Amino acid sequence: MERNLWLQRVVGVSVLFATTSAQALDFDFRSSLSTEYTDNARRTAEDQISERQDSLALNLSLSEQRTYSTVELDYGWSYQTFSEDSQIERSLLEGDANILLGREQGAFQFLINHNRRRSLIDPTEINLTSNMDERDQLTLQPRLNIPLSRVDLVSLSAQKTDVTYVEDSLRNSERQGGDIRLTHRLSSLDSLSISYSTLDIEYTEFDNYTYVYNYAAFQYQAQLRALSYDFAIGYNTVEQNGDEFGGIRYSLNLAYEWSLFTAGLEASREITDNSAGSGNSVSIGGDALAEGGFTGPDQYLREASAFFFNYSGLCGRCDLDFRISYEKEDYRLLTLNNSTELVAQVSLSYDFSQRTSASLSFNGIDQEFELNPSGSRDSKLVSARLSRRINDKFDVFLTLDQQKEKTANRGTSIENRAGLGLGLRY
Repeated sequence: MERNLWLQRVVGVSVLFATTSAQALDFDFRSSLSTEYTDNARRTAEDQISERQDSLALNLSLSEQRTYSTVELDYGWSYQTFSEDSQIERSLLEGDANILLGREQGAFQFLINHNRRRSLIDPTEINLTSNMDERDQLTLQPRLNIPLSRVDLVSLSAQKTDVTYVEDSLRNSERQGGDIRLTHRLSSLDSLSISYSTLDIEYTEFDNYTYVYNYAAFQYQAQLRALSYDFAIGYNTVEQNGDEFGGIRYSLNLAYEWSLFTAGLEASREITDNSAGSGNSVSIGGDALAEGGFTGPDQYLREASAFFFNYSGLCGRCDLDFRISYEKEDYRLLTLNNSTELVAQVSLSYDFSQRTSASLSFNGIDQEFELNPSGSRDSKLVSARLSRRINDKFDVFLTLDQQKEKTANRGTSIENRAGLGLGLRY
């Protein structure tokens, strides 16, 4: 409770700090009220429940850059009710906050980062509200930048991170440590850096469960006119009670933008644990993160990759999006959680006019648990949406969805949904 109160105060003060000056402030606040009818509320193969589900949603985004601060907030809150009590009524919050105090290139900076993600309690079960947890990750990081020359810079930083869960406090952890980085600017477009970081990690609800995480890396980044990329490669290790294991860690982020086309590639390999999990990663299907179930503290090797593109030149009023991602988790001890997940998403939107638009999307998930095949699933979701802007404040929308899911332990289920909603922009 104290941690949550502290978090609310940090975010609240940051919002107040950003809004007290109107300099370069970008603020957006929206709400929506919707009602949906479903013919299979619990997505079961038999004994299906039909019901009406009502939802209230609030979305806040804020961005401001000033001489001595940069603030970015993006949060979404929702509350659902179920006419036949198929699920537990509850509110859910998800989003990010990134706050930088100090000049962007100054000698001293203080960073505050927060993210909140929905996470499945049992990844082998579907995302009903009773199977939903919420993970908060708050990081405080003071940083000192020491220039050695016009092109060389040393950065020293300390770090404290708290990870807390709303439902399962056994996953809570604290992380304390620091890092050192030497950066050499090759030109105005690219740079090289070498870094080393270390963290002491403690699961706060377990007696004497601590370990040390170390990471050393070489990084190259470049920002060209149409192409930008960031590549890092190094080695990370975990040390606990005299036992040590480690491996190669890398990350790649590449983006290409030209005229009406945007494409990108992401890839990473790292050691993490079942408290922090995938960090600030998001589920591209809008679903909760399906990370491993928790039966005790553990570390695991996480490998992830993704390819995406957007093309707005298909027709004069069309916008095409595509993304495919792959993730593999190999646990050190809790090997029943070992899994692979392949996700593909494609959407096509069309503007009939400045006020009327429609979209059609497909989202497919294939998740395999290598040593627990009964929990594997194959899910396909087709969605259609038609929206109409009434004026500058209000819009209405109609949604149609069909989801088909097949699992070894629950069989095959089909759910059809139809919804109607009203949106308000402030």
